Amino acid sequence: MDLTNPESSQVIYDVPIFFKVYKNGLIERYRKHDFAPPSNNSVTGVRSKDIVIVPENNVTVRLYLPKITQNDQKFPLLVYFHGGGFVIESAFSTYYDSYLHSVAAETNVIAVSIEYRLAPEHKIPACYDDSWAVMKWVSQGSEPWLKSYADFSRVFLSVIPLHSHASSVTVFNGMNFSEWHEQMIVGNNINNTIPQTENAKEYLKFVEEYFCSADYSRWYTSG
Repeated sequence: MDLTNPESSQVIYDVPIFFKVYKNGLIERYRKHDFAPPSNNSVTGVRSKDIVIVPENNVTVRLYLPKITQNDQKFPLLVYFHGGGFVIESAFSTYYDSYLHSVAAETNVIAVSIEYRLAPEHKIPACYDDSWAVMKWVSQGSEPWLKSYADFSRVFLSVIPLHSHASSVTVFNGMNFSEWHEQMIVGNNINNTIPQTENAKEYLKFVEEYFCSADYSRWYTSG
């Protein structure tokens, strides 16, 4: 960034911990994620792979298959929405890849982790649309790992608290999963939650100030 250029250095909107927008249109995130490739873990037996669902929007999922110990083995299916306030993080970051790998290994579930588009480059409802596309893809059950090993009578969604609304809108707004949608359970992932400290009031004040403001709508949502 050329800090000598006024348009490059002038910040016109700033959401602490998430991103800031410069006058020239550049968006800079405070927290940048790394990339962890899919893997086959010889210790836990968990395998993972990436599948592109919507090529034109680069909507992708990372599948995690736990260790198979018997013939015709079926596992519960977990669909996971990563956190980050719709603006940071990735299903492919070391943080979330490690977390989902551990979940698959320790609970014996097939996990589908969604890589959706982020705001403000792709405003809401882009993340909803991407998640909806993945859920429809999952419901088809045609992917080889899902077809062979997923138990569609035991389907779970996991989201962090900030994304609870996203998951409910995505899944239950006119959705029809025929035989297995009634078995679905929506839950909140507790690995990222509102701080349970004396700073909680300040955190909630921050949420109200930024996420309930007109500027929030301008940078996060379409229309």
